[in-house]
Amino acid sequence: MDAPEHFDWVRERDKCSLNGAFLTLREVVANNVKTINELHPELEIAIENMGAAKFVVRKKYADVAAIFDTDFDKHAVDVRPGPNVMFSAKPEICPDGECRMRVGDQLLRFWEVSKMALERLWFT
Repeated sequence: MDAPEHFDWVRERDKCSLNGAFLTLREVVANNVKTINELHPELEIAIENMGAAKFVVRKKYADVAAIFDTDFDKHAVDVRPGPNVMFSAKPEICPDGECRMRVGDQLLRFWEVSKMALERLWFT
């Protein structure tokens, strides 16, 4: 990956802050929820906003959920199906200038984080 020759890193870093990345992730997840409900309306998937720093995705009449919760101490979004964290995703500007989420040693696009969190909930 080559770095762009001219790059407004200050503006992009601001968009890739924890709050900015959380909003982007919530938008991606909301679009995924819309799509799964169009394809499989019988699943009745809902997204519930629980304030500015948390949202939950769940099947109607099911205990299984994906909870997305901002952890300001870790500067990351924790994703969990219940009380235990499944993974944490930390926003980071990549050398190509794109904002991605670091999960362990991987840099993932927002759709990949959504897939990691929701695939087992919808397709098992």
